[in-house]
Amino acid sequence: MNSDKICWVIFFILISFGSYAQQPSGVEVKGVIIEEGNKEPIEQATVRLLNVKDSTFIGGVASSRNGAFSLKNIKPGHYLLHISYIGFDPLYQPLQVTGRRNPVDVGKLEMTDGTIRLGEAVVIGKAAEVVVRNDTIEYNADSYKVTEGSVLEDLLKKMPGVEVDSEGKITVNGKEISKILVDGKEFFSDDPKVASKNLPADMIDKIQTFEKRSDMARMTGFDDGEEENVINLTIKPGMKQGWFGNVFAGYGSEDRYEGNFMVNRFINNDQLTIMGGINNTNNMGSSDLASTMFSGMGGGGRRGMNNAGSGITTSGNLGLNFNKEFNPKLTLNGDIRYTHSDRDANSTSRTENILAADSSYFEDETNRNNTIGDTFAGNFRMEWKPDTMTTIIFRPDFNYSKSEDISDGHVYAYDIHDNGIYETIEDYYSKGESYNVNALLEYSHKLNSKGRVFSFSVSGGYSDQYNDGTNYSLTEYYQRTHGDTEELLDQQFRYENSGYNYRAYVSWVEPLGRNNFLQATYSFRQNRQESIKNTYSIDENGLYNVLDTTYSQSYENNFISQRASLSFRAQREKYNYLFGFNVDPSYSSSRNFVGDSTTSRLSRSVVNLSPMAQFNYMWDRRTNLRINYNGRTSQPSMTQLQPVRTVTSATNTTEGNPDLKPTYTNNFSVRFQKFMPEQQRAFMIMANANYVVNAITSKSTYAEDGSGKRLTTYENM
Repeated sequence: MNSDKICWVIFFILISFGSYAQQPSGVEVKGVIIEEGNKEPIEQATVRLLNVKDSTFIGGVASSRNGAFSLKNIKPGHYLLHISYIGFDPLYQPLQVTGRRNPVDVGKLEMTDGTIRLGEAVVIGKAAEVVVRNDTIEYNADSYKVTEGSVLEDLLKKMPGVEVDSEGKITVNGKEISKILVDGKEFFSDDPKVASKNLPADMIDKIQTFEKRSDMARMTGFDDGEEENVINLTIKPGMKQGWFGNVFAGYGSEDRYEGNFMVNRFINNDQLTIMGGINNTNNMGSSDLASTMFSGMGGGGRRGMNNAGSGITTSGNLGLNFNKEFNPKLTLNGDIRYTHSDRDANSTSRTENILAADSSYFEDETNRNNTIGDTFAGNFRMEWKPDTMTTIIFRPDFNYSKSEDISDGHVYAYDIHDNGIYETIEDYYSKGESYNVNALLEYSHKLNSKGRVFSFSVSGGYSDQYNDGTNYSLTEYYQRTHGDTEELLDQQFRYENSGYNYRAYVSWVEPLGRNNFLQATYSFRQNRQESIKNTYSIDENGLYNVLDTTYSQSYENNFISQRASLSFRAQREKYNYLFGFNVDPSYSSSRNFVGDSTTSRLSRSVVNLSPMAQFNYMWDRRTNLRINYNGRTSQPSMTQLQPVRTVTSATNTTEGNPDLKPTYTNNFSVRFQKFMPEQQRAFMIMANANYVVNAITSKSTYAEDGSGKRLTTYENM
């Protein structure tokens, strides 16, 4: 080969190599995310690129301040662009990358408002402390300074309109928060205290408060009256790509100590949290479910006028919360948690009972109480969207609790002349266990693109609980004119409560054209319950074998309710409204018995009618007016209806009234809010009014024999 040919070969090799070296390693995909309607950019929206075959995650970024995003080094292929942001419906955009064009510009992608409406920023001072969009108020966490190691509860106390009471209950603008979400996903189910008392404040970017509709309302588009006020926390972007956590421990005076830990793993839309703690500073870190479960299961003859307050609680907790998005169609989340509490409390109180203008008597009371409780619970939620028209939600949960209660008390009653009326000493012990399981399945299918929707749900549950214990009470009457001057109660008791419930619901939404819709629904619910309370006194051999019929009371309840409703909804550019009515037939029956003897039977059938109406007017994203009205009928309980005397303590007896009428409540509320960022001003005006017909109230009468005994019954007012 001559030198000219060799030169040409080398030249072509170099040219080919240069051309290959200049080929890019991948393609850039870019675009801009904006709001539908006002075309404003959306910052911090999550952009994910998925393989169209199996939804495998390829890459992801967050949109910038101007809504722009860029995914680099994308290989040729078929993809699905998934864009999500809290308050907007998820956006799915098919995308084909051929490699012939670089970059690939998908242009401006418009996101549509979802259930949660977010909106414009109200700038206060130099930083955007508050962002408001219609019904959602968003706080910038960094604008409120808290000390190092603070938790979410400390941060909430700094924010305007937010209150946290001594028990940890959170209210925003007067509305109690029932749930806390993390990046739009449930965090330890329906116990907001788990998040508020454990999540570190420094991991939180934004705090959003809004009224969240139920899953069924979200699927049908019709309000079902089951809204709940929730807080959604958005996590700082730097904490969403790996493991992070915190550990806290402290020791102080009077042997007070506290320690807790939290470990989190946030990867895109997947979350995992493991947390635990122990302390004796009254910071349970969660709700005391065990104490709540057994609060109504006291033994026979227990006075129970005043508990000993919060006292000092030693507690421990351990929990796991997870959220897993397998693909855009299937998500699973839930939590498992264990809590232990040991509460010691002492209290002293003085009560004045005003009988007439010139007649009163006083009660001085001391109580000592020790309550120990353990709870193991779990809640799960699966959402599956097999196609764009169908949604299936399944929610099972369970709870197991046990509790032990030891208490003693002393009551001294006297008149205005310091003359003793009666004196009581008590000793009480009880121990019990409880469990319940529940499940809910919801299905919704859109039959066309115009708004025709068919939905149904089925749910049910079973519960069982018991409580054993002893009760000792000695009462001495100082002014009794006849009868015994002393009354002794020395008892053992067993309280069992079991029951089941189920509900079926079906809904049809029919579009009428011009953004008008009609919804028809029907539901059927049944609840059966059996409660057996047996109290035994001592026989001549010193054994608790004698059934005390005065303090033993058992009952069986069967409650069946139906609801048929028809609603009309109209959606316009500036306003929307809804009106409708409900028909509620119900049947209830109850049997009271002691041992094998039936003491009373009661049954009743009632048909209630209740209207509903809503009106929303939106001048713009910053100014809106909401008006709501609903009528609601509620039935008296079987306890309030049964004409049976139940002795709750040596000095207190209750008796039902079978002539009680149902209570009808009219509720009317108005809310107007306006935000003016130019003047750095915002205000909200709210008004609520209730008018109650046939309200049920208790009425007490006192014995005339000077014993201070009280009979309580119920009347319509």
